[in-house]
Amino acid sequence: MAGLLLCWLVLEYVAPDLHHRHAALFCDNSPTVAWVRRMAAKGSRVAGLLLMALALRMKVRATSPLTTLHIAGEQNSIADIPSRSFGGTPQWHCKTDAEFLK
Repeated sequence: MAGLLLCWLVLEYVAPDLHHRHAALFCDNSPTVAWVRRMAAKGSRVAGLLLMALALRMKVRATSPLTTLHIAGEQNSIADIPSRSFGGTPQWHCKTDAEFLK
C-alpha cells in the first residue's frame, strides 16, 4: 500500500494537472488492489491510514477515483527487479545505475 501511495505522489509531481483526470496503476499485491478499490482496509490500521492519505490527495487534486489493476508477479517482472537486484540470483545483480536501467 505504501508503494502505491508513493506512485501516486510521483504521479502528482510529474503530471501536476490531475484535475478531473483518470489514472490507473498496476500492482502485483492483490490485498492493496482490493483496499484501493474499496478505499477501506479492515484488517490493517496502517493500510487504513495510507488509504486516508491517498483519499485526501485525490480530493485535493479533484481527480477521478484511482483505478488499480492486479498483475500477477510472474507477468510483472519490472516490479521484481529492485527487490531481486540486492541478493539471491547473481543474474539480477546490478553493479551500476546504468546496468539497472537498461
